[in-house]
Amino acid sequence: MSTILVAQSNNNILTSQQKMLEEQGYTVELLRELGQLNGFSGKSINGIVLDQAIASVPTCDSISQFRQRFKAPVIVSLDSDDEDVHSLFLELGADEVISKDAKPRLWRARLDAVLRRQAANSQFDDEPEQLTFGQLHIDKNTRRVSYGQERIDLTTHEFELLWLLASNGGKVVKRDFVYEQILGKYYRPDTRTIDVRISRLRKKLHDNPSRPEKIKTIWRQGYLFVTDVWN
Repeated sequence: MSTILVAQSNNNILTSQQKMLEEQGYTVELLRELGQLNGFSGKSINGIVLDQAIASVPTCDSISQFRQRFKAPVIVSLDSDDEDVHSLFLELGADEVISKDAKPRLWRARLDAVLRRQAANSQFDDEPEQLTFGQLHIDKNTRRVSYGQERIDLTTHEFELLWLLASNGGKVVKRDFVYEQILGKYYRPDTRTIDVRISRLRKKLHDNPSRPEKIKTIWRQGYLFVTDVWN
């Protein structure tokens, strides 16, 4: 049974989310403010649901802070269905976003998909554990990425996206395949979710988004990880 940490500043919403998640079969831990984080040291957390207000705290990178502390994927519970807001929190590092008013079935589907992606990272023993291209080093076990002397901090989705492309280096990876592997659901040609994540990954890897040389978009096909430009 997966344990979900719900960080929510509104007590009424906190109670309703706890009830909904428990009815969906999850064990739930509750956190009302960032100051309570130290009280969760040593606890095993499989996934994190962050309230939009907590995820937006300007004085700290709360999404990264939660992920690094618990080594678990972060879902931001949003007050709005606005696509720009969704894109913003994905760019800020969330692994998934969902409206706080979404139906329980969608909550369960999103959480299960994120947890499956997290668990899948250790299921393929025949894959290499490390990849190196010039000064770029990717370690699957530790989920660490370094480029030269710089450590690159990636979200769960970003690491999985980089690993998928890099392990197929020099080959075009179809866009629909990337979508289904990373998001765990059928491809929707009308969504830009993968484009947003590719763009964010390029920025972190110092690849010019307007003229990318490291991760290229191949028109009407997919994405190409270039293997010989990481010096």
